[in-house]
Amino acid sequence: MRFGLLALLVVAQTAAAQPAMTPVAQVPSPEEREILATGEIGPGAYGGGIAASLFLGFGTGQAIQGRWTDTGWIFTLGEIGSFSALLYGINRGGFGECFEEPCHRNRAAAELAIGGLLAFMVLHTWEIGDAIIVPSLHNDRYHQIVGRYGYARPLALKPYVAPHGEGAIAGLAVSF
Repeated sequence: MRFGLLALLVVAQTAAAQPAMTPVAQVPSPEEREILATGEIGPGAYGGGIAASLFLGFGTGQAIQGRWTDTGWIFTLGEIGSFSALLYGINRGGFGECFEEPCHRNRAAAELAIGGLLAFMVLHTWEIGDAIIVPSLHNDRYHQIVGRYGYARPLALKPYVAPHGEGAIAGLAVSF
């Protein structure tokens, strides 16, 4: 019996404890903290931002969506500048006689007005696209961060209407 125990001790190796499998605490990056602080862009801000971008412009849609400091200021300054160039060009030159005769002052004013109009149209189109596309990208990123770090999602009530037979069913959907 003693010989068996001695043989077992010689053959057996020392057991080493494995390191504990504790999860490493993940800390959101500064960009992720900013997205978390902004929160989700709700359907009211989303729709209102699109409407304001379409009808008002000048970065108002991004301001309604809470994103004026991201891209809205570009549209505010750019559209003010391009609209000012358009108005200045229209005010400075009579366009009728400029295209028949060599008229440098009026030609420069016409070019400024056309350039201002083109710049305004490009910026306004970009602004509308930004108001439509970026909020859903932001919300997707927000949900990824919330899921990755295990933050609790807020309780949300959303109304719905669904077709049912000859009529429809309406109610509230709860997500958490």
